[in-house]
Amino acid sequence: MIALFPRPSSCALLLALGVILTPSNALAGASFKVEAEEFVVTADSQLRFWEGTFDVPGQSPVHFTCYAPADAGSYDAILFLHGYGRDDYIWTIHQMVMAGRGTIAVAIDYEEGQPQNAQLAEVSSAVELMNSWWEVKSVSLCGSSYGGKVALETIGKRPELGIEAALLVYPAWARMEHEDFAAIEADVLNVVGEVDGLSLSSYWIQDQINTHNDRINYKLHVYSEDDFPIEARHGYFFAQTPQEFNDVALDSFARGIGYFEWIVGGEDAPPWRNDPTLITRDNLITLPGF
Repeated sequence: MIALFPRPSSCALLLALGVILTPSNALAGASFKVEAEEFVVTADSQLRFWEGTFDVPGQSPVHFTCYAPADAGSYDAILFLHGYGRDDYIWTIHQMVMAGRGTIAVAIDYEEGQPQNAQLAEVSSAVELMNSWWEVKSVSLCGSSYGGKVALETIGKRPELGIEAALLVYPAWARMEHEDFAAIEADVLNVVGEVDGLSLSSYWIQDQINTHNDRINYKLHVYSEDDFPIEARHGYFFAQTPQEFNDVALDSFARGIGYFEWIVGGEDAPPWRNDPTLITRDNLITLPGF
């Protein structure tokens, strides 16, 4: 079983995750400034790990972490974008899961407090660098909460990046146990999409989803304003029927990975974990034209 700490140093994290082997130099061809470079052995696989920064023209350097399969080769890649007030370390388990399944997984600590154009520059620079790495075949985006907004804006405003497909947006619970890996992998591969209600761009994002429906592989992920006593207005919903709403709720919450924001103390799960039919249309936030 693998332990994860909230904000680990690279050394502490690697010691907690497994055995450190001899590093390689696979990122030398890309303009990532590598500060830590190791091999990591988990219960399931051997992974390559890098940590460092990359430059963004006219802006401060951005921190990144990267996990990749042990052997150099040609892989699809995914770029993880964290939610508001978090950082790239929240994706560690997700990165390891995807790397263990043959995907290069990069997370960046973009600055969510900056103007939109600055955020786009950070994400775009990361995608361009990933595409310049000879091992990368394609790049997809995966964002959680506010990171999903940034992912959608990047896809909508920077089509020249050639982003393959893309976005997963849901409350990312970092304290994952080994047995949850398969569920996380399924979520990432399904590419779950949700529009963030904290953003004034929510309606614009819905338009982007509709506009790029032929390009973006996504499904709607929903949770209610009443679901969480803290950070209550986290999500807007686009389920069209109570049954669809319940189906999506079952798909996420019932596996026990959807209540990162359930901050009530103790370990009590949301009441619908065992009975998603408790969620009804009354839980939906009404949108114009809904």
